[in-house]
Amino acid sequence: MTYPPQPEPFSEALGEAAHTAVMAYRLVLTISAAVRRAAQKRLTGREEELGEDAGKMAPGWSADQLRGHLGDDVMAVLMRDTDWPQMARHLVGTLQNVADQRHFGWDQLLLGRGGYVSAPCDPSSMIDEYEKLLAGLDDVDWAGLSHAYRSAHDVPGHIRALCGSDDEARKEAFSRLFSSIFHQGSRYSASPFAVPFLARIAVGGPAAARENAMWLLTRLAVDWHDEYDVTTGINVAGWRAAAAEVGPEVSLPWYEEQLAAEPDPDKRAELQEMRDWVAAGNSPDSRWSALQSYDAVLAELPSLLVLLDDADACLRTRIAYLLAWFPEFSATSLPRLLALATHERDPVTAATALLAAGLLGPFSTAEDITPYLDAADPLMRWAAATALIRLAALDGAPVGPSLLSRAVTELTAAARNPFDRVTDYCGGDLHGHIERTLHSLPAGSDPASVREALDACLPRIVWDYYGSRTRRAIEALFLAPQPHPTPRYADLTAAQQQLLGDLAGQRHPWLIRSSADRLRDLGLPHTQEALQHFVGAHRTA
Repeated sequence: MTYPPQPEPFSEALGEAAHTAVMAYRLVLTISAAVRRAAQKRLTGREEELGEDAGKMAPGWSADQLRGHLGDDVMAVLMRDTDWPQMARHLVGTLQNVADQRHFGWDQLLLGRGGYVSAPCDPSSMIDEYEKLLAGLDDVDWAGLSHAYRSAHDVPGHIRALCGSDDEARKEAFSRLFSSIFHQGSRYSASPFAVPFLARIAVGGPAAARENAMWLLTRLAVDWHDEYDVTTGINVAGWRAAAAEVGPEVSLPWYEEQLAAEPDPDKRAELQEMRDWVAAGNSPDSRWSALQSYDAVLAELPSLLVLLDDADACLRTRIAYLLAWFPEFSATSLPRLLALATHERDPVTAATALLAAGLLGPFSTAEDITPYLDAADPLMRWAAATALIRLAALDGAPVGPSLLSRAVTELTAAARNPFDRVTDYCGGDLHGHIERTLHSLPAGSDPASVREALDACLPRIVWDYYGSRTRRAIEALFLAPQPHPTPRYADLTAAQQQLLGDLAGQRHPWLIRSSADRLRDLGLPHTQEALQHFVGAHRTA
């Protein structure tokens, strides 16, 4: 074999054609840029320029986008051209304006079937159908905003990817957004700016992106409030009062005082950086930063209401769940939620809407909810019982013991015979949800009935966000270390068997690791593998 290898005829021809491709590519981008500016002017009233930060990243980003379609030889010629940075900026600005990428890719735009460069016959067809959803995206100074990994310059690229045709790129974009603008529950200065675009995608974006956009909107709005506010509804008034005490206007004087009194140059530099950041309208307190995202979602609720009538049951469920956490919008949402619960055929959607109404409504809502205690579907009966207990806990609510007794009976039945279909409340943890609901019962409830329901919930660990339920169940069901050797699984009580069985099948292994020391101290299997062997050996026998 000869080294270096001789170029194949096709590759050689393609390399010779690359210079021609450069000229044709410029023409395509010039047309595309003109179309983009015209479309922006029609949609937003003005032409939008590419942000400075996006312009800096454009050459490398554009190369990554095109390399798989044009080949390394053509890309090498393109990138050597002195006009490549300008061409790359055109490409970034044009990406969302080409014809629908689900059917018309960049390779078709730049290279015809025979490998010849060609411009589309109809420039207007290059306006992407999702362009209107992203109008204004480049107006935001993303580089001047922050997320979990400092500069938020990458956020617009991820948002654009949500509207693209590449499923893997879309999944990656959602993952990146989730870990950056909503990092482990934290929100940042970039988070509320992403909300309007996510809301538009939820309503009119690609089918594959809409549900996840709603899911991310919900997390940006309320974090995991359903873990601790699920029985009472969210206390927005209290949240606003707390956030007002730690906002930028309150924090700024404190930083200025500290800066004036600090003699150490290094510490002064750190304080100066924080002082400037707060002066720009930020707060280091998570209550304040989270509220900014919550209010951004609140502003989008009127446009999201159309999802209550969407053909996709998952989207109807998502919007019903989201509305549950916005009491300030309840004058509009409550009648819509009650109507959805009445006419909805999907049981999960109907139950989600019914409980949302119970979390939002005044006590008079009980009149609309009580009939669902007789529903044929146990999921609806559970939702009605949960909603009624929340309404009964309101100040001055005239709830008779018979109604509460019926509600407790339904929750006990659900705890003993859980249904496969669950709602998003409490992360889908039905038993954890029932426990929290029962603990919120007003005085006068039958203690024996409540105890029976709680006992049914205790050993069931499907999901436990903080691990506290798991540790509490271990302590309650195993009061002392087990004798040596460890008793057989068959010799344990039914509740003990249920707990260890749930842990053995747990889909979140960290939950077992967080309780491993206590399990070991009790003489019990303390790894998931050991639990699976302990439980499985008995079930096999």
